[in-house]
Amino acid sequence: MGSFTYTLSQFTQFNRFTTEGLFDDNYVHSNKSAIDDFVDKRTELFKLIWPYRENIANLPGELTKMILLGCISAVESYIRKIIRSIIIVDHASKKCCEERTLKYGAVVAHKDKSMLPEALFENISFTSGKHIKETISSFLNVKCDNNQNLSMVLMEYSSVCELRHCVVHRFGLLGSSNAIRLGLSEHVKYIEKPIQIDFDRLNGIVQICNNLVKAVNSHLFAEIIERTFVERTESWSNYRKDKKTFKKYLDIFIDSTNPLDYRMVYNEFLNCMHSKHGAEYQKPLN
Repeated sequence: MGSFTYTLSQFTQFNRFTTEGLFDDNYVHSNKSAIDDFVDKRTELFKLIWPYRENIANLPGELTKMILLGCISAVESYIRKIIRSIIIVDHASKKCCEERTLKYGAVVAHKDKSMLPEALFENISFTSGKHIKETISSFLNVKCDNNQNLSMVLMEYSSVCELRHCVVHRFGLLGSSNAIRLGLSEHVKYIEKPIQIDFDRLNGIVQICNNLVKAVNSHLFAEIIERTFVERTESWSNYRKDKKTFKKYLDIFIDSTNPLDYRMVYNEFLNCMHSKHGAEYQKPLN
């Protein structure tokens, strides 16, 4: 080929780019539950709207799109933390992950071993309801299809993730693949048209994210704690004796916006288990 060159766009000289120093090495991970962390992240995102509170109709579209991305990121962060927290505490979940492979670099580099399970998710995406469901099944051996409310909100969340794909990969334009997954007959006229998210639509999107986190949180708690009874990975007899162990489990899922009486939850759990499986079920085998 020839050596013809012509500068159509002026190139700006700059120093070598480095990512060193872009991350806060003094950051300390929160001891809060995964759902409380999600609420904090959601609250921080909505602070971005505060300057427009007197005239919410003028909320910039670019800002609502950024909040959409932030909310999905907060959901992903919740899923990672809740699964990691369960693996650390729950015997059955830990066993489910025993044969999984970790990168050597992740093992030697992690100073906080309680964060090590995060390395299990390095190549896993949570940007669809299907991916979340499959990851929960794979890492925790917990099914989601038996929960109708959860299944419904996972489908709604998948639609929100299609919007995310438009924003991240196409600067807000609706691609044909996204239109097909959202429903081609209803969205064909919007193909290659930009997304418009006003405040009301943004609230609806955030509510779907909220519902997903709450539904997953309640479902996983019920499934995990019942499994400890059925599989006898924990011995449950009375609250006074079991308080410390039960608190260890419940603290993973605790939602500070909905204060709970630990004893009441424990008694309801044990009564349900005795009713369902029999009062003698948890007695040690001979």
